[in-house]
Amino acid sequence: MITIPKRLQRKDFRFIKVKSNKAPKEERWQNFNNYAYDDKGFQEYLKSNKMYGVVCGYNNLIVPDFDSEYLQNKIIHELPKTFTVKSAGRGLLHTYFITDKPESFKVIGLNKETLADIQGTGKQVIGAGSTLDNGRKYEVVDNSPIAFIKFEKIKQLFSKYDIAKKKPKSLPKEENDPICKEIKEKIKVKDVLNDYGVDTTDTNTGCPLHTDTTGRCLSYNDDVWHCFDCEKSGNIFHLVMEKEGISFIQAKEKLAEKAGIIHKSPPNEEAKVHSLKDMLQDGVPEVKWRVQNIVPITGTTILGGASGSLWFEQPIHGCEINNTGTLNLLDECVRANLTYQIHFNF
Repeated sequence: MITIPKRLQRKDFRFIKVKSNKAPKEERWQNFNNYAYDDKGFQEYLKSNKMYGVVCGYNNLIVPDFDSEYLQNKIIHELPKTFTVKSAGRGLLHTYFITDKPESFKVIGLNKETLADIQGTGKQVIGAGSTLDNGRKYEVVDNSPIAFIKFEKIKQLFSKYDIAKKKPKSLPKEENDPICKEIKEKIKVKDVLNDYGVDTTDTNTGCPLHTDTTGRCLSYNDDVWHCFDCEKSGNIFHLVMEKEGISFIQAKEKLAEKAGIIHKSPPNEEAKVHSLKDMLQDGVPEVKWRVQNIVPITGTTILGGASGSLWFEQPIHGCEINNTGTLNLLDECVRANLTYQIHFNF
């Protein structure tokens, strides 16, 4: 016989009969075919069956149901101490809370896998004391009173891990660049991770950008990656740029070489570079006008001092930018075909 835990023996909670596959036995269980813990018919059911369900939503009950051990370990200490049940399957947790808005939602990973189910109104979880056909039980691991938590807090904690809904970052003109497209067809995130010595036998693995004690903080698929610890993400270009501290153009050239792609700038781009270099020697006012109209650069402020000298407001790659550095960056921006505005302050 199953005994419902004391913490759940409340008149404002409801319970249901479930099948061995954990699905509800009766239809319309959300609103009609559910029972109080002391209902005589339901007590008879518990005497001869191995499993029952706890209906969420009643009295604003909400139960975060973890499907990822990594996510559970990241979040569990940020949740209030509360009545908690360990599942019989993978041994992950169901944490019971009373909330102000018991809405259900899922947390989905990069590969469309469920990381957590937040079970609210219209959902149910298997109750403590239930036993699977293989003999494994749902066990109470924390018999604390059921705590209160605002739904906004639950949403805040879990949503940042819902990376399937986040749009991957893109780089300027990358999607329209045939070289980038060919690189991405030939090289996948797994290939770059392998180059950096990351174990790729699982799509949840370690992050090469920092010291990682869990070996599970980075999730990836063929095209994009995301690290839950450092919260960086992107595609193969971002990964190479972040790991090696290099620019997009340098990463592009490095990956093109890895992919066996011969990449040469068109003659017109070379001509633009030379003309810009010539312009810098004409004097600051002329450079200001011509650069704005030929090769704008995004988010960059250039400050001018004495005639013929230019430098950036903030250092790039840890060094002061002088006239030579400006030439190099203009060269790079022309090759990247950037089309954003440059700001001057003379």
